[in-house]
Amino acid sequence: MERVRIYIFPPLNRKILRIDYDFDFTLLGIISVLKDYRLCFYLNKSLIMNFIRSEDLQLTNENDEEIYFSTFYCFLEEGEIEFHLLANKGDGGFLIPEKKEVDYFLKINKLPTGEEQKIVLALRKIPAIQAVVPINPNTLKSKINLLF
Repeated sequence: MERVRIYIFPPLNRKILRIDYDFDFTLLGIISVLKDYRLCFYLNKSLIMNFIRSEDLQLTNENDEEIYFSTFYCFLEEGEIEFHLLANKGDGGFLIPEKKEVDYFLKINKLPTGEEQKIVLALRKIPAIQAVVPINPNTLKSKINLLF
């Protein structure tokens, strides 16, 4: 008969902090040759919104160099929906490196169910936008860059 030894260690006096981030937002990838301010002009016109320039999003790359990404913000009071237009290409890298083909991300907080498809269809009608792709943020490696 084989004997099994069980060791019981006293509990250690350390606490573990676990942070669970909430990626509960809609994310659309936009492919367009437009400059960011021109894209906002078309978004304001076609979606009847009021995007305004925000402070650039600042990240640090693996070489400790700062990279800046242009951002635009719009808030709709009815439904308290927040829209953030983020440039994927900064002055020294990508916001989401695994999606290099995407030029801009449209991050939408608190979007009611069923509204995503309406926004995608409206964006696809803009002639200067080549493609609009819904993206699941939970599948991205660098999804933490979308939290600010």
